[in-house]
Amino acid sequence: MATNYFFLMPIKYQKQVLARVFKSHITLREFEKWLETIRYFRRRAAHNYRLLGIKVGRKFLYQKVVDNLSLLQNPEPYGLLMVKIPQVTANYLKKYPHDEDFLSKNLKFND
Repeated sequence: MATNYFFLMPIKYQKQVLARVFKSHITLREFEKWLETIRYFRRRAAHNYRLLGIKVGRKFLYQKVVDNLSLLQNPEPYGLLMVKIPQVTANYLKKYPHDEDFLSKNLKFND
């Protein structure tokens, strides 16, 4: 896996990679936290666990992923997620229509 290789690289090269991947400076510790959120989201999605309405700390998981992807130099992952969020939300609300008010108040993707 690429992340394993990344963490085996000398710190000098790790910093160079982070400078190219992210829009602004990010520390190795911040990258580890960033990666932890993305991995947690991916694991939940891979096993068909509920994703909307799940909190990590004080923030909703989806919002954390949106925030994380917005930090990347490459805008494609963030753009794709922003296109998919309304579709995911609509599908979710078909199953759980009583959550519409909750989602509209708590999941702020365009702020």
